[in-house]
Amino acid sequence: MSDDLARALNRIAAGDAHEAVEILTRLIDAEPRNTEAYRQRAIARLILNDRPRALADYNSALKINPNHHLCRRERAIENYHQRQYEICLEDCDLILAVDTKLNEILVLRGRCHTALGDSAAALADFEAAGAADLHAALLVEITDAAAI
Repeated sequence: MSDDLARALNRIAAGDAHEAVEILTRLIDAEPRNTEAYRQRAIARLILNDRPRALADYNSALKINPNHHLCRRERAIENYHQRQYEICLEDCDLILAVDTKLNEILVLRGRCHTALGDSAAALADFEAAGAADLHAALLVEITDAAAI
């Protein structure tokens, strides 16, 4: 981990997301293919409630490394919160193509299907996640990406 990335993570942990964004922006300027710098800047921007720019950072990170599934998971969660259900579904499908047993992602995908009116697909996802009771599945909290 670079010194700048470590400093930015320390600033996030200390509650200074503004400074973290500045550090990460300089790091990205110096290392434009640094996927983790984009991801961490997205997290800092979510803390600052700068959701459109956070999503742009997640998109940039995934252009560099489409297989960064933690970044994809965080983007899926943020898209869910922004009611971008189709985009969230695409990310969930890509994550589940690698690991079909991720219950959190199955529930997230089920919630997207519910929001889009596809109750049969939603129920299938909830059941696959081990949540046979639809009400139990709907009560599962999806962690906000900013809390990561």
